[in-house]
Amino acid sequence: TADMEHRLAAGEIHPTGPLPGRPGRGPSGAAAALEAEVLAPHAEVVHRLEAFGVEAGRRALRARIADFQVHVHDDTTLEVNFRLPPGSYATVFLAQAVECLDAPTRAMEQLP
Repeated sequence: TADMEHRLAAGEIHPTGPLPGRPGRGPSGAAAALEAEVLAPHAEVVHRLEAFGVEAGRRALRARIADFQVHVHDDTTLEVNFRLPPGSYATVFLAQAVECLDAPTRAMEQLP
């Protein structure tokens, strides 16, 4: 619905993905079929998680960065400060940021 799209864009709600384990609550219909298809190549891992009694769960597929600041000290040191929600990984955010910053350079290198 338009309301859901607005809430998604505003960051009020987030798409989620599966954390495999013992069957629990999850999506139904097309979403359940899509997740089953994505997890199918990893069936052995999913089965082992279930066998070990790991509870299935869900995790947000995006994290909103807060209080982002960058400081350069003496042209030799870069200080990056930010906050992430619980369960997010700073290393993943930094890897994505570096990849985005490096993209124009990679594109220029591919020009004839």
